[in-house]
Amino acid sequence: MATRAAALAAQPDPAAAAAANLAANAANAANAAAVAAPVVPVFALSPARATAGVIDMTDKAGAILFNKGAESLPIHLANGDRGFDGKINHLKLFLSFIKQRANVFDWHNILEIPVDGVNRNLLDAYGQISMVNVQAHVLTYIDQPTRDAQNSFMMYECLSKSLTVSALNDVLTEIGSFTEGNLQSGPLFLYVIIKKAAINTRSTTTHVRTSLSSLDRYILTIDCDIHLLHLYVKGLKEDLAARGESSSDILFNLFKGYAAVKDLDFKEYIKAKKSAYEDGTLDLEEETLMDIAQNKFDALVQDGTWNRPTKEQEQIIALTATIENMAKNNTTTSKDSGKKPKSDKKKAASNSPRVNEGEFAWKSVAPADKSKVKVVNNKTYHWCPQHKAWTLHTAEECRLGNRSPPATSAPTSGNEGGKLSFSQALVGMLDEEASAQDEDEGL
Repeated sequence: MATRAAALAAQPDPAAAAAANLAANAANAANAAAVAAPVVPVFALSPARATAGVIDMTDKAGAILFNKGAESLPIHLANGDRGFDGKINHLKLFLSFIKQRANVFDWHNILEIPVDGVNRNLLDAYGQISMVNVQAHVLTYIDQPTRDAQNSFMMYECLSKSLTVSALNDVLTEIGSFTEGNLQSGPLFLYVIIKKAAINTRSTTTHVRTSLSSLDRYILTIDCDIHLLHLYVKGLKEDLAARGESSSDILFNLFKGYAAVKDLDFKEYIKAKKSAYEDGTLDLEEETLMDIAQNKFDALVQDGTWNRPTKEQEQIIALTATIENMAKNNTTTSKDSGKKPKSDKKKAASNSPRVNEGEFAWKSVAPADKSKVKVVNNKTYHWCPQHKAWTLHTAEECRLGNRSPPATSAPTSGNEGGKLSFSQALVGMLDEEASAQDEDEGL
């Protein structure tokens, strides 16, 4: 009996074995689920934004992150310079690159400067922020073990590598303004750079408004390029906005600038838009007007008709080329014949009657009677009172006598009257050139 009891006791309990199997199966299932479940990534727009808190500079990933943020900005100016040259006309480009870097590396906290209880972004509203405002904000974090302190130093390293040598030397004269303790501050450094650019060109609000009112002069300096004009206007608007101001005259100034364009098709097109706006049949905002003007400019350029010469201009070009060719031919003929240049003969012909010598001396002898015609060597000659000589042309055909006097009336509009007067003057020069040739050929 004892042996049987021991044998029964040695056998496993069916209920316990079943419970153990269930527990093992559950554990295996949990492990399998854990292995099969995908890792959910943390969403962020950039690695810097995904890194919460301070950057671990002892970690390889943290060091790479800092070094990438501290790299120089990829600024390449048109004159071949690398980096910002400290000039106001390149400031917008410089600030746009900083804004891009700030978005990627999350510099927003150090760029939002409290001013009278309102946060203002140093990149957009620098004209409304003082150095004292920036210093007060910097002092809240620069000597603390915070991410803002790291970003401030990262920003300083980036900016110091992104200036030309001359611009960096200029800013370093104020190193005390952007240094707190022994640490250089990125936001303070940026403020000094902006201040230097503004002071160097007297970029005050008055200067910006004057520039906007002078678009008719500015557009002539850029060969009437409408695209460049619009970039210039938008930059001036941003300058005003950075100082907390705006202009209500931009639409008027745009019309003024467009009116100075040389292309007549574009000018007439915009003139019609202006008339429609003034009589109330067309509603226009400055952005809409710039879009309309840009589309017209692009269409004319694409068609190859932008700044195409007018008929008067084409006539002037043709006449000028003719005069130049005649002058070249006269010079060549004079050199080949060994005679004095024909220009001397022309001057003599225009200032005094032609004097004929030798066998042609009779040409200068006025008729004794009323006869105005004679035949010599089978050629019919006429007495010309303008040349005071016997000529092959009649008095009525004489260019000297029938040349129209210069116009005395004022131009009808714009430069068109001036172009016509110049054209008439060139025609007169051609007539004089031809008259001199007649004299050389026996009149």
